[in-house]
Amino acid sequence: MAVSLKTSPTVELSAPVSLFATSPQPPISALSFFSYDVSANGQKFLINTRSPTQNAAPLSVVLNWQAEIEK
Repeated sequence: MAVSLKTSPTVELSAPVSLFATSPQPPISALSFFSYDVSANGQKFLINTRSPTQNAAPLSVVLNWQAEIEK
């Protein structure tokens, strides 16, 4: 949500408007309660959402990959 702000001669706020629609993933613990972040300049959002694809490829984590490169 966003509002316009006017500060002179008095403080005035516009009615809130929706910026975009999302489907944020529900938190699974108190540590993951906030599933979003905003860039320092306020122009971009990073939001953890559910994938609409049921058959998404699994995530692979490669450990000790630097040792494999040195071979």
